[in-house]
Amino acid sequence: MKPVLPPTTTKQTASRGRIGIGRILAILSAFVAAPALAEEPPHSGDLFQHPLYRAYAFGQDDTVIDLGMQPFRFPAGLVMETMRHDLLLTGALKGMGLTVRFHPFLKGSEVHFFLHAGKLEGGTGGDIPTLTACALDRVRVVTLVELDFTSLIASRWMRVSELRGKRIGVSLGTNAHYGLLRALETVGLREGDVNIEDAEVQELPGMLIRKEVDAISSWDIISTLTERRGNGKVLHRVLARGYLYFGAEFTESRPEAVRQLIAAQIRALDWLERTEENLLRAVEWTRKTVRGMTGRDLELSREELARQVARSLRHLGQAPLLPERILDTEGPLFGAVDFLSSHGKLPVPPSPEELQECFQRQTALQVMADPVGYRLDHFDYTERSPE
Repeated sequence: MKPVLPPTTTKQTASRGRIGIGRILAILSAFVAAPALAEEPPHSGDLFQHPLYRAYAFGQDDTVIDLGMQPFRFPAGLVMETMRHDLLLTGALKGMGLTVRFHPFLKGSEVHFFLHAGKLEGGTGGDIPTLTACALDRVRVVTLVELDFTSLIASRWMRVSELRGKRIGVSLGTNAHYGLLRALETVGLREGDVNIEDAEVQELPGMLIRKEVDAISSWDIISTLTERRGNGKVLHRVLARGYLYFGAEFTESRPEAVRQLIAAQIRALDWLERTEENLLRAVEWTRKTVRGMTGRDLELSREELARQVARSLRHLGQAPLLPERILDTEGPLFGAVDFLSSHGKLPVPPSPEELQECFQRQTALQVMADPVGYRLDHFDYTERSPE
């Protein structure tokens, strides 16, 4: 929980985790290929001074729940945006003396950075940031928010093996970065065999069009945009997962608040799939958030985005439960830890015991076992976010 601070002060920046900010910066910088280290990529710099984040107002005491979301990730960003507009969630938290604020970020590693710094109670992330958060901060991973594909896209048809020595654009530390490593492995290549160009996700299609790179790796929404422009050919796809997680201290001290947030996610998934109108409303909310971050619109229309999201939501389903056997030693989670560790992307990989502690499927099951108490079949969304 956040320390109670005098009104004239800001929240403490000391970490609640086991390892300090200097260590996490070193870990984040490990995502960068060696030739780019001197350029100090944005996600390993001082994110408190990032143009998008330096004006963020985080709660100063434990009555405010600060959550990190990623609007460019579909469907995860859209689901979180829908939760942001949920008046039932607002009312349930108000009854506990709490409010919630949703803060948009460009990537999951940045969400984890601010959680580790004590500014967020929770947020969303793919495999790399979530597993890092498990190892460093013992976060509690409670649901899936995404089960979709990342794509490796080139400007022309080619074999993945032909990318040796080529320039590939990717947002480092994301599921797309993980997917790129997986794709390269299928033909015996490693990260050092290609030239990595770090970029924000929204910049990638333009980089490919301007021939600044030979290929990009990104989420399916970007591959759709790139193919729509007639400038991309999908070479390889990898299934990616995104998670909703909370800090350990918050989870233990505010278990009912965590359950109410999970209930809001379940409601959002149900509501989004009920009608096309609902989906279009949520798409427009998300587009507005993206405009606020970048100053420009997503290039896909509302209808095109809605079709893309509808497909992604079908992969996830209305019950965002973590897989029942997610902690099997031969399952995809342990496989991700082994793979990412072998590629130097998890300098502090979580142990099997830490994974058992972090991934908590039972919390969402408790919510689903009480649909009446958590009002899972009721919906009340406002056009303006209650914040």
